[in-house]
Amino acid sequence: MEDEIDLREYLAVIQKRWKMVVVFAVVAASIAFYNAYSQPKLYKATATLMVTDSGGGGLGSALSAFAMFGGGGGGALGGGEGRLTPILKSRALAKEVAKSVDFDLIIPQNESEAKLTTEEKLLSTAGALQGAVDAKTGTSGLFEVSITWKDPIIAAELANKYVEGLGKFLNSHALNVNFQMIDPALAPQGAINRNPKQQALIGLAIGLFIGIFVAFFLEYLEKLKKPTNLDKN
Repeated sequence: MEDEIDLREYLAVIQKRWKMVVVFAVVAASIAFYNAYSQPKLYKATATLMVTDSGGGGLGSALSAFAMFGGGGGGALGGGEGRLTPILKSRALAKEVAKSVDFDLIIPQNESEAKLTTEEKLLSTAGALQGAVDAKTGTSGLFEVSITWKDPIIAAELANKYVEGLGKFLNSHALNVNFQMIDPALAPQGAINRNPKQQALIGLAIGLFIGIFVAFFLEYLEKLKKPTNLDKN
């Protein structure tokens, strides 16, 4: 019975201040929707590889020295896939890929920076590429090279450029890892970071929670201000 009374009291508080709760929910949902809709779209393009052969000794020692170029060390790496990851995420490969693309097309703000030298544009593009590339072993055991970019076509182009650059890098450094392209990267259809409806629903839920919390808090303050029987006497 006591639980029923408490529940009725809770519902009465919400019913009393329902307009305020609705305002909090609508405002939070609107903010979440606007933020999700206004943020730049990001697209992820993925090329799929299969490592067909790997050699241990030469590659392991080469990767140990490879850290000076910005890659990872080769000590704790596993198979061929594991050895490819630090190369793909290195500054050295990023610079090689950057040399094969149009700096101003990949990073439009480079074009407006008239004072930048070609080398500075190269380093700027390489830095952006290094932060955009991802490499991992997929669920089927195949190796995936991904690029996340603001333009879906450029994302696919860069992912394929990375695969091409990886092959050239391995050959030029006599690294004994071979791979085959299974699926080239294609321009993705949808952004990976924009879902305004989902964000609006999350904002709505958060707004409802905050609104109900504020409603009970105001009710608590109101009860504190009410004079008690002892105060009346």
